[in-house]
Amino acid sequence: MSQRAVESVLGRLLTDFEFRARFFTDAHGACRSGEFILTERERSALLRLDLPALHDLAVRLDPTIVRAASVAAAKEPDDQTSFAFERRARARMSAPGARVREDTRG
Repeated sequence: MSQRAVESVLGRLLTDFEFRARFFTDAHGACRSGEFILTERERSALLRLDLPALHDLAVRLDPTIVRAASVAAAKEPDDQTSFAFERRARARMSAPGARVREDTRG
């Protein structure tokens, strides 16, 4: 378990709209691309975050600490990385039979 990795993922979830959308669609792939090594338990805990609350906090952050693409995406309701996309990703993850793939590294 790595508290630093969990904190890093939380930071990216708040400041990077595209990472957040990808994480709730493919947590394992998003973590691998960001070189975050999380245990299955850590990934599962992050996937249980209250997505509307996370989104609400993310859009209220000062734009100077948010990735530029994230600010633009938050303003585009029809954009693929919008909150609606995140909700659909969350629904897919909570569907019966949906699983978070286990990290087999370290």
